[in-house]
Amino acid sequence: MNGTVEKYFQAAAAEIPAMLAWVEEQGTGVLARTKLLRLLLAAEEICTNIVLYAYAPEIKEQYLLLSCEVKDQQLLLKITDGGRPFDPLAVPGKSAETDLAAAAPGGFGRTFMRSFVDGISYSRERGQNILRLTVKCVAAEKLCEK
Repeated sequence: MNGTVEKYFQAAAAEIPAMLAWVEEQGTGVLARTKLLRLLLAAEEICTNIVLYAYAPEIKEQYLLLSCEVKDQQLLLKITDGGRPFDPLAVPGKSAETDLAAAAPGGFGRTFMRSFVDGISYSRERGQNILRLTVKCVAAEKLCEK
């Protein structure tokens, strides 16, 4: 992969498999399979939450933009949407030791998402939510392109 590639999707449940296939395509040959699978799990959690919760029903243009770049031996995945402002990093996740039988729904996805990638950041820019995920390539694995 050279430079930044991006793909625009409708923020719809039927599009989630295509979103994940696109992320997998970008990471194949760049990340070791285990790292790629972890990135896909994080991306699925994020994309699903955007589709389900980011947009009010009356909003006509519901989109999700995926951008990917490989540089400095890292794969950078940027997920952008125009939905309601929401910083998933500002809301605490749940501990893996939480009693599942007694726990209220929600929060586990944020916990797992954070543990699946090497870096994650959120910003709100020009009316858009932007979540940036970083996955490091390890020298013993297939090297990232510079």
